[in-house]
Amino acid sequence: MTSYKIEDYQQIEKNKLLKGVFIWVIHTNKIPPHIGISLNGKFYSLKVNGKDNGIDIDIILKVLEKKKIHTLFIELKTLEWFELEGVFDRFKDLSSPEITCLTPILEFFKEDSRIETVSELLVNLDKKNQIKSFFGLNLTTDFVGIPMYSKIDIQNRILKLQDVKRNNNFS
Repeated sequence: MTSYKIEDYQQIEKNKLLKGVFIWVIHTNKIPPHIGISLNGKFYSLKVNGKDNGIDIDIILKVLEKKKIHTLFIELKTLEWFELEGVFDRFKDLSSPEITCLTPILEFFKEDSRIETVSELLVNLDKKNQIKSFFGLNLTTDFVGIPMYSKIDIQNRILKLQDVKRNNNFS
């Protein structure tokens, strides 16, 4: 079941990502997906094992392409975006139960902290007329949008990734 339907999207071209703000929904075929954000060709994402803080998008795109990871890019309308790096500087990783990969992005957009999913964020941005267009990478022909998931799905995924990280550190 889909919680945020995508009517139309185009294939992404790297040059498109070099200017402006894009939300990256990575692993759109998984529950929950992962979310990151890029600003003028630099990628930011909060993860269990740290964060991507201003990583060149080429590095991220190579991994996505090599591993054929299903990714949706949401281009946002141009506003004043100055604080992205500062927002991510305030976070270390996903070690706290109330923090998810969405948390710094909500803070960046000054969105309601009660938003729990990418779909809820997109609905809010849509209501504010901030979404410009959608792009895809490695999406299948049956892709119709963001799958439905809950805060519990997010917490379970984070716990699973934390367990994997702990087990890898001890082996």
